[in-house]
Amino acid sequence: MGPFAGDIDRNGLLDMYIPDMGYSSILVNQGEFFEDQTTRSRVAVTCGQYTGWGGLLFDYDNDGYLDLFVSNGNAHHEYTEEDVLMRNDGIGIYIDVSAESGKYFETKHVGRGSTFGDYDNDGDLDLVVVNLNDQAVLLRNDGGNRRNWIMIRPRFANPPQDAIGARVTVMTGSLRQVQDLVPVRGYLSQIDPRLHFGIGDAEVVDTIEIRWPDRTVQRLRKVAANQILTVVQETQ
Repeated sequence: MGPFAGDIDRNGLLDMYIPDMGYSSILVNQGEFFEDQTTRSRVAVTCGQYTGWGGLLFDYDNDGYLDLFVSNGNAHHEYTEEDVLMRNDGIGIYIDVSAESGKYFETKHVGRGSTFGDYDNDGDLDLVVVNLNDQAVLLRNDGGNRRNWIMIRPRFANPPQDAIGARVTVMTGSLRQVQDLVPVRGYLSQIDPRLHFGIGDAEVVDTIEIRWPDRTVQRLRKVAANQILTVVQETQ
């Protein structure tokens, strides 16, 4: 279905989550090859009973590690299924937290596309789910902003537009996070172009590095947490 790239183990390399009609796949980038960690991560146990469509790697609790949301729904007969939310425990094990995440996860739909974005600008990521022959659903994240965060939007000055293809690296202590500004993600969906980073208890980001599409690099140091930061490429 719709693959999603993100750095699950925080080693600076982009890994892959691929939802499908079986157990889904977690493929962890080891540099020269991708290692299948679907079973080790426990994603297989949770997702094996569903047909996954919109799979999202995103940090809903701002602890600095990418969690997983999957919208589910039968592919051929359109049977309804529950959606799934799993928390990354920081060592690559995904724990099913659906039952404690709101009444929506007790209901069944024929899920398809899904996306995330901070629609209320409170520092945590909310979800939007598109269900087949049904209404779209907005799932507001209440409590994810108890930990610190920063959002970064790389922009060009001329013409004024999002810097599609820019890579942003955020470093807080020993935690190094990498995201590319490629808003089209997952199954027929597009995320918020403001790149969101959970930074846990850190109140200051040590370094923000932006590699622009022309491969020039811009760095910001000692940036205060809990703000939405628009960075315009420096002119040469």
